[in-house]
Amino acid sequence: MCTDFRAQLAAADAALRARLVRKDDLRHMTATGTLRARRLARRADGRSQSPGETVVRDALMDRGLVVEPQRLIEFVGHVDLWVEERMVVEIDGYAFHSSREALGEDSRRNNALTLSGIPFLRFPAVDALRDPDLVAARIEAALRGRTNLQRRHPR
Repeated sequence: MCTDFRAQLAAADAALRARLVRKDDLRHMTATGTLRARRLARRADGRSQSPGETVVRDALMDRGLVVEPQRLIEFVGHVDLWVEERMVVEIDGYAFHSSREALGEDSRRNNALTLSGIPFLRFPAVDALRDPDLVAARIEAALRGRTNLQRRHPR
């Protein structure tokens, strides 16, 4: 209880992904734990591959949006977040997006999404971690077709 909910959720996601705990272990919390523990058990998803993905997913879910982590899209591959079954959101961490090869792969994926007619947004992981609610607001605005996005950068 000494950390915020999203930090706990990111830890739960990582533990599930690493198979240190099972979803059943977390479900047990649903029956026996606090309201916060039950929410954690419901929201934890081992498919998320980074804390940035986790916190943005949670912020989008707080807004009532449907989010699927690591959705496989033909000709693109797995995408970080599939939002409302119509938009791709990628959260780019420096560790996996800093090489020439990664830049080339990101370009290939962006082109495949564009050619498929699937809208997508990319956010640096540092922005996602610093202000996931602002990132979620920008995603929601894009989904709603609003063009008057906030000019403020979350840095």
